[in-house]
Amino acid sequence: MIRILLVGGGSGGHVYPVIAVANALKERAAGSGAELELLTIGDDKFMRPAAQENGIQV
Repeated sequence: MIRILLVGGGSGGHVYPVIAVANALKERAAGSGAELELLTIGDDKFMRPAAQENGIQV
C-alpha cells in the first residue's frame, strides 16, 4: 500500500493542480497494479468538494 498525503491552499488555483497530480498518480498506480491511498489536507471551501468528487479522502 502506497499512501500519499496531498496538501493544497485555499483557492482553486492551488486545489486543481493537486487534483491533477492525484489523478496522474491514480493512473500510474492502476497501470502498475500498485495499491494507492490518497489523502488530502486543505481548505474546506475548495479542497473538500474537489477531493470528494475525485475519490480522494479528506
